[in-house]
Amino acid sequence: MPLFTLVTICLNAEGTIARTILSVRKQIFRDFEYIIIDGLSHDNTLTEIQKYEDYVDYLIVEEDRGISDAFNKGIRVASGDYILFVNADDELVSERTLLDLKSNIECNGFPEAIFHSWVSQIDRVGRSLINKPGPENGLRWGMVFNHPGMLVHREVYSKYGLYDISIKVCMDYEFLVRCYLGKIDFFEIPQVTVNYYAGGVSDKDFHIGYFEAFKIQNRQFGNNALNWLNYIKSLVPLYLARRSVFRSIISHIKDFVYKVNKSNS
Repeated sequence: MPLFTLVTICLNAEGTIARTILSVRKQIFRDFEYIIIDGLSHDNTLTEIQKYEDYVDYLIVEEDRGISDAFNKGIRVASGDYILFVNADDELVSERTLLDLKSNIECNGFPEAIFHSWVSQIDRVGRSLINKPGPENGLRWGMVFNHPGMLVHREVYSKYGLYDISIKVCMDYEFLVRCYLGKIDFFEIPQVTVNYYAGGVSDKDFHIGYFEAFKIQNRQFGNNALNWLNYIKSLVPLYLARRSVFRSIISHIKDFVYKVNKSNS
């Protein structure tokens, strides 16, 4: 069995899938398999994948029931000891990434655990923000790890289950809370391993994510006032941001009307 299984899930990713595949292809550590799960793309994603089919060990092309379902398909066919998701908007940062991951795992004795690294989040204008994981006890209040930087031993999935397909955005958070409550070991890898490009589901549907996280906390930690306070706190920036945008729009409209009236007077 290989040490690593790398899984890419994609849907209509013709503009980014080649970048992801090439970042996997250039790895100097070769003890891994590569799986792509396509949710029946209707653009040219499959055409792009076929250009690199010699580097793909397993390709599944079929409709799924969402991101969690696609993740689970990859896990079920994986044969590697450790599973890493490198999705269609992500890329491994260098040709040494898997070698560095292997070195970190080896230093810790190849445990049945979860490793989590730093990721570089790239915004729409190309600026990079380094996201470092928080302490694992922070999972009580929200997502403190970066899913693109998570490396999970296959036995962790066997013991604690796969991703909940009823969850649209926070499936990784719900899975990690289960593992945290099950006393699984977490190890931080203090380096950037993945470039993560903004614009995915968790970015677009963050308001749904906040509510899902609230429900997960109620289910796993008990329905109490602290959960409600945490949820309300997460909504305040959204309210202020929308209010600021609304005010800005109104201000621009007033300026436009003023200029029109002035030119006609």
